[in-house]
Amino acid sequence: MSLPKSIKIGYATFSDHIHTPERLRARARQLFDWIIGGQLTIRIGGTYDLADAAKAHSDMESRATTGKLLLIP
Repeated sequence: MSLPKSIKIGYATFSDHIHTPERLRARARQLFDWIIGGQLTIRIGGTYDLADAAKAHSDMESRATTGKLLLIP
C-alpha cells in the first residue's frame, strides 16, 4: 500500500487553546523568553530576498529545506 508522505487529519487553531488576547500575549512572552534564555532553539533553514519568494516556495515544495525560511524585504 502506498501512502502520501504527509497525512493531515485535522488540526487545532490558536482559538482552540488561547481564548483571550491577554493569554496570547502571555504565551508569546513565554515563548520569546524561552528563545532568549536558550531553552528553545529555532533553526533558520534559509534566507531569501523578498523578490525571491517564489524560489523559497519552490524549495519548500521540493523539500530542499529544513527549519524556518526567512523572507528579507
